Amino acid sequence: MSLIISADDFGLTPEVNKAIIQAFKLGIINRATAIANSPFFSEACELAHANGYENNIGVHFNITEGIPINPQMSRIPLFCSSSGRFIYRRNKKMFLSRSKMNAISAECEDHILRFHEQGLHPTHLDSHHHVHTEWFIFRAIEPVLRKYGFSSVRIADNIVNSSVPKKIYKSLFNTYLKKRHWLSTSHFGDISDILKCKASVFRNNSVIEVMVHPMIGHGNTLIDALSGKKIESLIEILRNDKFIQTEGC
Repeated sequence: MSLIISADDFGLTPEVNKAIIQAFKLGIINRATAIANSPFFSEACELAHANGYENNIGVHFNITEGIPINPQMSRIPLFCSSSGRFIYRRNKKMFLSRSKMNAISAECEDHILRFHEQGLHPTHLDSHHHVHTEWFIFRAIEPVLRKYGFSSVRIADNIVNSSVPKKIYKSLFNTYLKKRHWLSTSHFGDISDILKCKASVFRNNSVIEVMVHPMIGHGNTLIDALSGKKIESLIEILRNDKFIQTEGC
């Protein structure tokens, strides 16, 4: 079994940037994804270069918070308010018109180009609020990812308990990723959800991506923003295969 510990939201705030670099230095995480349209994206890229992590940074595609890069997006009411800020939330619409898909494609390409402007050439992608796992959104960005040489995409969460329809959808989406050779992991989930699983659900050859959101806590310790717990302690449990034995996974 192998673990990919991935930190989301690089570039969101100076505090998050500091926490993610610290997590890299401590060996807690082995990759992160940055938000190209966040206020502190340039700072995140500078920190990645300065500390030698430029090959460990991917795209955290964001169309749910802040301001779009491409003006085409800002003119579409489904995605943005009249002030030009993102208002989109997942699963509002399962079907998207060609014009909306074209806007998503253009936005994704502009995100990637911002990385290139900073001297970074990412090859893996996930997204803010997991929007890339919506079928029409992924179909819109897939050609862009091929164009720029991406090799992997985060799978839909297959750890957390979901309703039967959601489980079916996630399974179909992940099967599509596998057939299209985007899939680099067998399991993905938030660290707290993974720790609630029985170790037996993971095969010896499982590749598990663990999502964390590092932030600086009291005493300069790193905590996970979602769980409020010390990241280092949680990761140690995973790396020692000492999963909490509970039902439900």
